[in-house]
Amino acid sequence: MEIVKIEYGDAVAIGRMLKQSKALATDTVVKDILEHIKSGVALKFVDEGKILGVWCSKEFETHVSLSFFYTDESMRRKPQLWVFFRNCMEQIDLSKPLLLIAKDVTGFERYVTKVGEDTYQFIGLR
Repeated sequence: MEIVKIEYGDAVAIGRMLKQSKALATDTVVKDILEHIKSGVALKFVDEGKILGVWCSKEFETHVSLSFFYTDESMRRKPQLWVFFRNCMEQIDLSKPLLLIAKDVTGFERYVTKVGEDTYQFIGLR
C-alpha cells in the first residue's frame, strides 16, 4: 500500500469513485480534482494498482478546504485508513480551521460541527 500524488490521468476514475458518495456537494468533480492537482493537496491511497482512498484539499487565507476525502468501503474502520488520514493531515496547515461542504455527514458526524448550511468544521477524532 502506498500514498502518492493523484495524477491527471486518475481524475476520471476518481470522479466515478467519488460520485458514489451521498455526501458529495458538487457537480464538477473531475474539474475540481484537476484543480486540486494543480494547486492543492491531491493524494491517493493505492494497493496493488487499485485506488482505495482519495484526499483533495486547498489552502486559503483563513482556512483549509477539504473538498474530497473518500475511502473504499473495504478500507473503512481499518488501521490503514488512519495511516492515510494522518499522512494527509500532515500536508496541510493545522493552525487553520479545516472546513468541508457536505450534503450528508452520516458516518462522520461526530468529527465535525456545523458552521453553515452545508458547511462543517472538522473538530478532531474522538
